[in-house]
Amino acid sequence: MSPIALEITIGVLKIFSIILPVLISVALLVYLERKVLGAIQLRRGPNVVGPFGILQSFADVIKLITKENLLPSSSNKFLFIFAPMLTLILSLIACEMVPKVRSLMADTTLVKLACFMTVTEKDEKMPVVKSMLNMIFMTLE
Repeated sequence: MSPIALEITIGVLKIFSIILPVLISVALLVYLERKVLGAIQLRRGPNVVGPFGILQSFADVIKLITKENLLPSSSNKFLFIFAPMLTLILSLIACEMVPKVRSLMADTTLVKLACFMTVTEKDEKMPVVKSMLNMIFMTLE
């Protein structure tokens, strides 16, 4: 086996050694959650599919995969698909505005805030962003 193939194999095994326990623990937590909620609501819980209801999560995955995607006929299809992505991107940009390192807080906060305002500003003239950028460059001098 060549060194590159060995390195790739070791990398894949490392990835699976992290992902597999996470997937198993999520499956067990879902199973336990269903059992506890079934006990709280005084019903039998998910014990219909497979032994002890273990296959219920797999049945739910198959149901979600085969579920029909609905697209309203009178809506703008591009906006209907693009709006959730835009919301996610803007929220991730907003989370990036929080400084991660204490020593960089004073240096980067204003720059990050100006970038965020540039992305979210509606007006073409962007007076808030211009004033913030002027303030940043004045403090950097």
